[in-house]
Amino acid sequence: MKMRRPLIDNLIRCAASAAIIICGMNLMPARAAEIAPAMPEAAAPALPTAPAPEIPAAVPAVPATEIPAEVPAVAAPEIPTAVPEVSVPPVPDVPAVAPVPAAPEVPKQHAVPTEDAVPVPSDPVELFLSKSAFIGNSVGEGLTMYNAANKNVPLGNATMLTRVCYSFGNDAGRNSKFIPKYGGVPMQAKEAVKQCGAEYVFICMGTNDLVGSAGAENAYEKYKQYLTGILAENPTVTIFIESCTPSRPGSNVNNEKITAFNAYMKAYTDLFPNMYYVDIATPMKDGTGYLESSYCSDGSVHLTNKAYALWAETVRQYIAAFIAAKSEALAKQRSAEAAIAKMNYEKNIRKVDDKKQELFEKRMQAKRDAEAAEEERRRYELAHVPDEVTLMQTLASEHKEAAPALYNIGPKLLLCVGEKP
Repeated sequence: MKMRRPLIDNLIRCAASAAIIICGMNLMPARAAEIAPAMPEAAAPALPTAPAPEIPAAVPAVPATEIPAEVPAVAAPEIPTAVPEVSVPPVPDVPAVAPVPAAPEVPKQHAVPTEDAVPVPSDPVELFLSKSAFIGNSVGEGLTMYNAANKNVPLGNATMLTRVCYSFGNDAGRNSKFIPKYGGVPMQAKEAVKQCGAEYVFICMGTNDLVGSAGAENAYEKYKQYLTGILAENPTVTIFIESCTPSRPGSNVNNEKITAFNAYMKAYTDLFPNMYYVDIATPMKDGTGYLESSYCSDGSVHLTNKAYALWAETVRQYIAAFIAAKSEALAKQRSAEAAIAKMNYEKNIRKVDDKKQELFEKRMQAKRDAEAAEEERRRYELAHVPDEVTLMQTLASEHKEAAPALYNIGPKLLLCVGEKP
């Protein structure tokens, strides 16, 4: 307790001095002058008893902290020897998240179908029709209307390039009023075929070019020029010439000229490997060769729906037969190609075998030649090797002085040779 008291007195003095300094810095100069003379009058505390210092009245009194006589001892907290085990609540099981399925990949070789995309038909005839275009005049225009009215069932999704009053002359003159339209744009047949990309083209033309006094041969010449123009722009297409439908008696299109014109065209198609003739006229004829009355709508050349149904069915049957014939021809061609390939394979195998045999025979002949040469060499050596007598005479002649006993050749040769010197 005696050691702590001076320490406490010093702390109090330091606190008072600090307070005086802080107050002096903040007070006005006049106030500081009043404080200065009053400071000597303060009574100094007695050191033995260490009373609390008297703080001048001018300085804000700092309340003195009461120091207890004895500082109670602070009990140190008891440190547990063992850390209590903290129970951790179990973590609930989190359900496994199902993996998100990957988006299916779109094959690169196929375009994604759109709303306007037309599905590819699986039936061979329907597929054939979807790649076909039909060209015609007003008679063909009726076929276009019939197919559309029946929701494209008769001729599928074929492209229809028909126009009323369409003729070879109108096509050559680019008469926009009487030539087919594709995409709403009038154009010549050769251009329309190119634009639509048809692979097969069915043409029923010539009726308007046979009206009145026009002859069948003249219409035939125009038809050839017409076809030449189409093939020039579309050399890979296959053309099917549909016969002109017959007419009724009294029509302005003579039925006999139609028959002659059809004969010209049938013969013409035989000149080209990619051109065929489709006879739609014969099924529509009556017993006299004219257009059956139930198939005629105007008493002349135009047709009824019954006739168009027959027309479409005739074309379908022809397409089916055409596909079958092409398939059979293709099968025969492949069979012939396979037979040729097999024959060439066997021929090549024989060549290889012959070459192997030739090389084998050459090796065997070389071996035989080597053996014969070796035999000949051995025989030669045997024929030219001297016998023992000749050899001994030669040795004796060369070494007469050194071995005189070898010089005399006779019955005692061996004895001489065997004698010791």
